[in-house]
Amino acid sequence: MLIYIYFHHVQQVGDIPPNLGIEVARKAVKSNFFPLIEFENGKLKINVENKNPIGVGEFLKLSNKFKHLRDEDIAFIQEEVNSRMELIKKLAL
Repeated sequence: MLIYIYFHHVQQVGDIPPNLGIEVARKAVKSNFFPLIEFENGKLKINVENKNPIGVGEFLKLSNKFKHLRDEDIAFIQEEVNSRMELIKKLAL
């Protein structure tokens, strides 16, 4: 049996205020920027499916490393996140 674990680690050094770490991680999941998925018995499973995901801008604006992004950049990222999530949903059927 192969187990592979990847987790989203919120960088605490200068990137975001320490008191926002949990909020940033939750918004990453709620925006589908970082979907919670796993393979169980060889099948893709979505652990947290957001029926009404928040916009990725709400997640990105919490991190200093994304402050340079323009509205059109965020819109492009949102499109990419949406298309990736649609692919994940198709694969999880």
